[in-house]
Amino acid sequence: MTRRGLCQPIGERPAQARQQLTDETVLEAIVYIIFCVPTGFRGVNRRMSFLGTFVPALASTPLLVLPVLFFIGPSRRVEWCPRE
Repeated sequence: MTRRGLCQPIGERPAQARQQLTDETVLEAIVYIIFCVPTGFRGVNRRMSFLGTFVPALASTPLLVLPVLFFIGPSRRVEWCPRE
């Protein structure tokens, strides 16, 4: 404890601890977005399109949006394409 009665982090200054927390938070956000992008691409040929799957994946989690894609039918463009 310091003279004022406040505890200090052991081995670090408060500014350094805040900087480390900020760096970790940014890294976690980038990793989360990287996991959401493939979910969006999975919805390209679905009725919800890329943004219709990417934005809900960002808002909730990709693990909730991916099962929804299995129940949503393909887009009309893909559905009515003649097979070659």
